[in-house]
Amino acid sequence: MRRFRTYMIPAVMLLSAAMLFMSCSASEPVAKNGDEDVNGVLERVEVPEAQQEVLLPAQKTGPAVAAQPISGTIEPPVLRETTRSTDLHDDYASIESLQNSFNAVVTKVLPTVVEINVTALETRQAMDLQGWPWFFDSDPYEQEYESNRLGSGVIFRKDGTTFYILTNDHVAADANSIEVVLDDGRVYDAQLVGTDSRRDLAIVSFESDETDVPIANLGDSNDLKVGDWVLAMGSPFGYVSSVTAGIVSALGRSGRDINNLNDFIQTDAAINSGNSGGPLVNIYGEVVGINTWIAAPSGGSIGLGFAIPISNAKLIIDELIEFGQAVDGWLGISMLEIEQYESLLKQDEPVDVTGVFVGNVYLDSPAYKGGIRAGDIIIGFNDKMNITIDELSRFISNAPLGVEQVFTLNRAGEEYRARVMLEQRKSDEEISGSSSQLWPGVIPVELDENILRSLGLGAKQHGVMIQMITSSTEVNRFFQAGLANYDVITEINGKEIHTLTDFYTVISHDDTKVFNVNYIREGKTYTTGVKK
Repeated sequence: MRRFRTYMIPAVMLLSAAMLFMSCSASEPVAKNGDEDVNGVLERVEVPEAQQEVLLPAQKTGPAVAAQPISGTIEPPVLRETTRSTDLHDDYASIESLQNSFNAVVTKVLPTVVEINVTALETRQAMDLQGWPWFFDSDPYEQEYESNRLGSGVIFRKDGTTFYILTNDHVAADANSIEVVLDDGRVYDAQLVGTDSRRDLAIVSFESDETDVPIANLGDSNDLKVGDWVLAMGSPFGYVSSVTAGIVSALGRSGRDINNLNDFIQTDAAINSGNSGGPLVNIYGEVVGINTWIAAPSGGSIGLGFAIPISNAKLIIDELIEFGQAVDGWLGISMLEIEQYESLLKQDEPVDVTGVFVGNVYLDSPAYKGGIRAGDIIIGFNDKMNITIDELSRFISNAPLGVEQVFTLNRAGEEYRARVMLEQRKSDEEISGSSSQLWPGVIPVELDENILRSLGLGAKQHGVMIQMITSSTEVNRFFQAGLANYDVITEINGKEIHTLTDFYTVISHDDTKVFNVNYIREGKTYTTGVKK
């Protein structure tokens, strides 16, 4: 349904004079797993990497997003006539050229940017106020209420009379109703098409048979460089059709602290509440990011804004439209930083190795079937080596299903390859419900002087200490056997445990179903059996 809303469109914000003079003075759905058996036997790497020919699997690539390009092309800026003095003409010409470039980009892209107004039914904790003043003794209960959200989005595709808008999950998720407002004031009722909370992306759509609704062109964020000019567009605090300018301040900012898979673009272009979901645009008029969050101790922009790279979004656009969710790969391990576990590399001298420590493995997972075990260090994925946790998480999530993936491992100082068929990732609730399959379900650490002193043990005491029970205690196999945090495991199935390598080597025996564990607690020695 189309309506029309009238706005006073604010003028495009210009760069400060100081910044300008600085610039001029420097002269189809993804295939499911097939019936092919997966070989769980690792391949030991015997020769240097450079001498091997490894056939690497295909990677999940972004769809050729058939966005209709913005009509026309951005013409080179034409300088206005000026009567300024000849001495200053060249300086002003450079400034004016940059300004005209921004004007051209805004003229082409801003009509594709929409304001998104969302109503959603949410719950909050409330107290029963009846019986004052004794209500302090009453239990809180959940109360439903209708919330209103404001965000932005960009029209990126047309299919018949359906127009698709890219925005953030935190803007559109769980919406009861969605209204989109175009730059020219036209208003449409919209509906939620798909969401992905792990990447904070969502797609909404509206219907219109009008032919003058513009479509943005999605660019390639992989081409961005630090220092590139960018424009942020959206409706901050409801100020529709706002534009701010800045540069790319940094690339590859981790989203792990906010539980997000993306490697964010950092920009100093002002982003505020209401900008979420709006586009970050390069000087060629291409969308290169989706504005998502800010670091704002004061609640407003301080020049630390973050946008999702558009190349990440393009990988899952078709999945969101077809399935309503992203079809992510799942390996089935818990990942930890490598620093605490470098002793497992078995190197005589410190080495500069980047990798991911496998703390636990789900026994029914693709990782376990492919030969990956707890205690392994993953140092490569297909042709990518020395990878971080953030990179491995993205690689696994974006990898196609039904295609063999190659993981390079370091196990007790030796290098292996595991070939794994990833499965489709289940929901967080389903994965949490499978915690009984997490093996071993504990994170041990080697004994050092501080640990021995705090536990009251002698300097010659051997073993590894349980630092953390990692899965729910109700289903954790070590906890069910009587073990707890800070217990020191000294022996398993008759083998003395001195190092982490000893521990992981013993508990990784596939044919062993019961492990007899000797451990020390508060100076006393106990024995128990842990069932795998």
